[in-house]
Amino acid sequence: MKKISISAVIVGAILGIVAASVLAIPLTIYEVKHWHLLGLPADQGQEAVKAAYGADISWQLMGLAIDGFCNIFAGYTAGKIARHNEMLNGSLTCILGLLFSLAASLRGKLMTPAWIQVTSFFLAPALGALGGYISARRNAPARY
Repeated sequence: MKKISISAVIVGAILGIVAASVLAIPLTIYEVKHWHLLGLPADQGQEAVKAAYGADISWQLMGLAIDGFCNIFAGYTAGKIARHNEMLNGSLTCILGLLFSLAASLRGKLMTPAWIQVTSFFLAPALGALGGYISARRNAPARY
């Protein structure tokens, strides 16, 4: 248990989730304008956005890229805070995000198609570990 820095993992995970949410805002605004979803009644809005998201592969890939970047960022942050076992701590940052996604999926509130959920499930730990690896390389003493 000494290898895991709980505070580093939690801070990295929260920063990754917040970064993904903030970076998704411009993408969502663009899609709402592109698909003319602004004037819909509130009860139809979520279903319309879900249908538009499912119909546009470029939006799905951009969302996957944002998610991947934020997983790397979360892993890097956790590695920087922990300063030991950076890859382990970095890969653990994805657990909180995956739990939120699982909870949203079980409630039927997740808008992403199943293939993106499965891809994120397998890529998130690897990308978090990559962020931890980058952090470890930057923390390592310089060799001359």
